[in-house]
Amino acid sequence: MSDLLAGLDPNQRRAAAALEGPVAIIAAAGGGKTRTVSHRIAHGVAEGAFEASRTLALTFTTKASAELGRRLEDLGAGAVATRTFHSAALRQLQFFWEDTIGGPMAKIASDKGPLISEALGRCNENGDRARVRTLTSEVDWFKSAGLTASNYVPRGQATGQETQRLRKIFEAYEDVKSDQGVIDFEDVLLVMIGLMQSRSDVREKVRRAYRWFTVDEFQDVSPLQMRLLRLWLGKRHDICVVGDPAQAIYGFAGADAGFLTGFAQEFPQAQVFELNSTYRCDPAIATAANAVASNIPAALSLQSVHSEQSASVGRLDFPDEVSEGQGVADEIAALVAGGQDPGSIACLFRIRAQSQALEVGLQRAQVPYNVSGMSGFFRRREVKEALIRLRGLARSNPKLAASTAMVEVAAAMGASALVPSDTADQPKIESLQALRGLAEQFETVSELVTELDDREQAQLPPPPAAVTLTTLHAAKGLEWDTVFITGAIEGMLPLLTDRGDTDLAEERRLFYVGVTRARHRLVVTCYDRSGPGRVRREVSRFVTEMGATNTQQPRVPVTVRRDPAGPRSTRPDTAQPPAPCRECGRGLVTGRERVLGRCERCPDRADPDLLAALRRWRAEYSEASGTPEVLVLTQSSLELVATIKPQSLSALAELPGFHPVKLADIGERVLAVVSDQAASASANPGTQVATSDRMGTVASN
Repeated sequence: MSDLLAGLDPNQRRAAAALEGPVAIIAAAGGGKTRTVSHRIAHGVAEGAFEASRTLALTFTTKASAELGRRLEDLGAGAVATRTFHSAALRQLQFFWEDTIGGPMAKIASDKGPLISEALGRCNENGDRARVRTLTSEVDWFKSAGLTASNYVPRGQATGQETQRLRKIFEAYEDVKSDQGVIDFEDVLLVMIGLMQSRSDVREKVRRAYRWFTVDEFQDVSPLQMRLLRLWLGKRHDICVVGDPAQAIYGFAGADAGFLTGFAQEFPQAQVFELNSTYRCDPAIATAANAVASNIPAALSLQSVHSEQSASVGRLDFPDEVSEGQGVADEIAALVAGGQDPGSIACLFRIRAQSQALEVGLQRAQVPYNVSGMSGFFRRREVKEALIRLRGLARSNPKLAASTAMVEVAAAMGASALVPSDTADQPKIESLQALRGLAEQFETVSELVTELDDREQAQLPPPPAAVTLTTLHAAKGLEWDTVFITGAIEGMLPLLTDRGDTDLAEERRLFYVGVTRARHRLVVTCYDRSGPGRVRREVSRFVTEMGATNTQQPRVPVTVRRDPAGPRSTRPDTAQPPAPCRECGRGLVTGRERVLGRCERCPDRADPDLLAALRRWRAEYSEASGTPEVLVLTQSSLELVATIKPQSLSALAELPGFHPVKLADIGERVLAVVSDQAASASANPGTQVATSDRMGTVASN
């Protein structure tokens, strides 16, 4: 057995060592599935069981594909192809098009909306944006489900006349595409399926090119994708699938989790492995997730690997949506004031419109936030400008400190304080904050630019240096230390659609996904009344299943007034003013300043040798544990340790960011680095004197 499996836990190792397919890996939330899959593929290549150039790893997003590719490259298996279903099919279609279909390949429509609008016009129907959006979603669904316009059957209740009307619209949609010489993304799969079914030469070439397949997030596979996958495989069984039936949340888009749960029936020789240990969720959160999962068929029971510490699960009730938004913002502001990194906090909700009250509350509390992740990050105008400036600095002074370079760039762009002066500044500031957070992880500007170039090519935005506000669907695959699930009321979660129907099972799985995004703290919030006439609302049945009652004790208590008029929840009188800088006494504003205990204008007194040693340790620990470096410890936390040089766990516990769970996980290791570096400095007095001269004294701190 190769060393590539040495760092895996027993269940992961057994799954990764099974190199002869078919193999199914059922991986619970936080179970280390990406780590297991990447090590399995690399192990197979190292052992000669797989040919790297004939191995294809399929994911569902470009981001996931890029991340898996980076891991495989680090493990010595960079020749393995990592693709999404659509990108793999598109490459094949581009290769075969001229010889099989002839002429230039059809253009792919990036947006179905204009095509749907024209189809409506041809049917003498008018369609507003909402109508076009609904029909676009319906096209996505029925084509992914393997249906056509002629055999289309609506998902919801519809009369025969309405069904015929919709079929006519969708047939017109196909005609519009044909007239314009374009195809949509589903057509890429359909045409490739048609070629492989009708052309034996195409089948043989594709099957010679790829023999070993790995499919991530297999619960999200659609019937259309499964048809293509079966054609790629032929009669071979060299396939490994990975997924979690409890996280199947894309049925509305045509996904069918039955391909995962029925894998052993389709492939009777299949080996099935379960990864039920969660490296993400603390015990209390795992318990809450298991309570919800008890009503989800085939869900695994999560077993947290963490010890029972101060994990927190609870609920906050508010009189209305406005109070909820302000109350959640107050709670977040209290956490940030206590030293928690805003980037480690998320607010999740069912629909995008729910973010408005949260945005207002966070603006009032002066807490930085980012809405809906960092989609399209590298296409933003301010990001493009910042990259041009950073590349210029890298050419002129490649050894310039990355953090210094980012400060210069922000100042040149008129955002030296990185605090928005009005709402129009918010997108610009959140982009620059994210870049600065990434800069803190690198020594020089040239290293930073190299990382940004790689991320831009892979479309991997840096983690936002702000609270994330996003939908539950968009949160899948992500994780935070603290998660708020807001609007947990009947009609919203589960969501009651305009048609009056809902897929209750999928809504429950969606709530489960939200619960399992949290590492250490989970807060579910509800409100009593909403909408015109202040309609009375009931607490979501999922909250009841989870067992969360209104007994949550926030770090800084939030006072909730049950006034019929609906006054906003307020911060308590015990809330403290901003902590002073230990150097100059100025109030500390940003999360980084609060962690360091000094403002950005005051001198950095961190021991550079200790800081370098801590960075090396963090990189090694990150690789061994599979945890991103920024989630092990932020750069600000490293700088604070290098400044204070704590000698005991109790001293370390006084520093922001070292909550009890983190202390138990890495506290002793951090202290060992501090101790080893002190011993090294004592053994080399010359270095010690030089370090002291650079640092000055911290005794007065």
